[in-house]
Amino acid sequence: MEIIMEFYGLSFLFLGLLILVWPKQNSAYSFARFLWLLGAFGIAHGTFEGMELWDEMPGAASALSIIEPVLLLASYLFLFEFGRRLTLCSLNPGTS
Repeated sequence: MEIIMEFYGLSFLFLGLLILVWPKQNSAYSFARFLWLLGAFGIAHGTFEGMELWDEMPGAASALSIIEPVLLLASYLFLFEFGRRLTLCSLNPGTS
């Protein structure tokens, strides 16, 4: 089960990085301006899920107990803000 969670975390991390480096300057879609929020969610959530290997390192438990909740909260805040902006963009296509 741990290997599945590692692939899950790495896939989020990879897709988040891919979204962040993809060129969006000449996009015809208005939501391309805030697509970086989805990439930031992928990186934060992928890092959170990938921390399972760090649990096995000695002395890492105290640092992980602080970092994991912060990463989880940040990832869901990025996802919430992306959803909020996408909803506003779809309701008001002329402005965003």
